[in-house]
Amino acid sequence: MKRILSISFLFFLVVVTFTCTRKRDVKPLPEGAKAWLYGYTTGLISRIDPITVQFSGLAVNEEEVGQEVANNLVDIVPDAGGKWVWVDRQTMRFTPEPALAFATTYIVTVQLGKIFDNVPAEAASFDISVTTRDPYVSLKLEGLQTPDVKQRGKRTLTGMLLTSDFVPDAEAAALLTTATQAGKALEVTWSQRQWH
Repeated sequence: MKRILSISFLFFLVVVTFTCTRKRDVKPLPEGAKAWLYGYTTGLISRIDPITVQFSGLAVNEEEVGQEVANNLVDIVPDAGGKWVWVDRQTMRFTPEPALAFATTYIVTVQLGKIFDNVPAEAASFDISVTTRDPYVSLKLEGLQTPDVKQRGKRTLTGMLLTSDFVPDAEAAALLTTATQAGKALEVTWSQRQWH
């Protein structure tokens, strides 16, 4: 009896693990949806890039421009902080807040049939996907300098921390918190410049 329970429990764990970790596939864009779309964000993006869907026709009234998009019209998986807003009468835009996760594929489902009338059944909803960059960090050293020739024993080592995508200041500074020389702690000074 214990053996049957053990096998049943293992089977249950395998099924739960498989169903919980399975990625949702992106459905191909239906042919019928292409007539309703002008353009959309897809492919590899930055963690802070907006995701935009622009329709070929007017989707909302002038009063809705600048307002949040209704929850039942668009969904993003996995969940991401931020909001969808009507930028103009034809365009909805998602602005992430905070930044999206590194190395993650997001699937956006748009309910086209709830935005426009007379949408073909196969085009009632469609998916687009975006993927954020993998995280990479490198340090480019520029060399030792003697800021004051009267104090030759004091030197500074300068360099740049380069990241593959946006990293908040506090996280970037945390990467360079300590430096030692011959077992003695050295002072680390951090200044931030954004490169776009």
